[in-house]
Amino acid sequence: MSLSHHFLGTALIALLFFIANSDPGWTHGSYHSRVHAASKQVEEEPTSATAWLERAMIHAQSQNWKSAESDLERVAQLDPHMPELDLVRGKAMATAGQHGLAISHLTAFLSQKSDHVSALVARAQLLVVIGEPAAAARDYDRIISVNKGAGPDLFVKRAQAHVAAKDPVRALKGLREGADRLGPIVSLHLAMVDIQIKAENYDDALESLDAMIRVSPGQATWQARRGDVLLKAGRDSQAEEAYRLALESINRLPDRNRRAPANISLEKSLINKLAAAGR
Repeated sequence: MSLSHHFLGTALIALLFFIANSDPGWTHGSYHSRVHAASKQVEEEPTSATAWLERAMIHAQSQNWKSAESDLERVAQLDPHMPELDLVRGKAMATAGQHGLAISHLTAFLSQKSDHVSALVARAQLLVVIGEPAAAARDYDRIISVNKGAGPDLFVKRAQAHVAAKDPVRALKGLREGADRLGPIVSLHLAMVDIQIKAENYDDALESLDAMIRVSPGQATWQARRGDVLLKAGRDSQAEEAYRLALESINRLPDRNRRAPANISLEKSLINKLAAAGR
């Protein structure tokens, strides 16, 4: 099967994703000025696969599909083993739902560029899809190790992979690592609480919530969540007290903040829970 029939139809969709995670320099300047500069480079180095690839990326970023496809075909002719082709192919196959082929191409690319964050993320996501969460967690380990600017979402995704692999201990350890590195991020602590509740480790869940309450006292959401955990743990009177504290926190808010849709909804929920507890 020819290259164009096998993968170019979906590769151009994947190119947009590739560009978004690549050198931001490709997006600087107008389309015409960037194409002009890239074309000059192609003229100077007509046998350079890299020069053709860069121009293909510029065309794709501006949705000039015909020109991008033509340049990408030339890349494959000049250097069919170019590592970046495996990256583009891998993401193209992922877009087309060919998960096994996508992982094979991404693995081939990573065998030469093992610290490429975009490729590692793409493979980790695919590994989760095909039911290999432990392998996905290892990819997320690598991403977090090489990417010192890793955000909380990567720590949460790694934890989710560990949970799917039935390893909640590693999941929690990784989330704590994220909290130590990034500080008291809400998404990290909520992920911890979810795992701890599922494991019925209610004391640990309460400890995680208390850590956030210490950082942001008066936050009704945390107190309400604390009440939910206490209720699950069978500590009804303590749950009622947490709900009351949450309600008091809302009542202390300025009128404008109190009338925010999220706070109105939370207030109604708390009133209903207290009414149910009083029955």
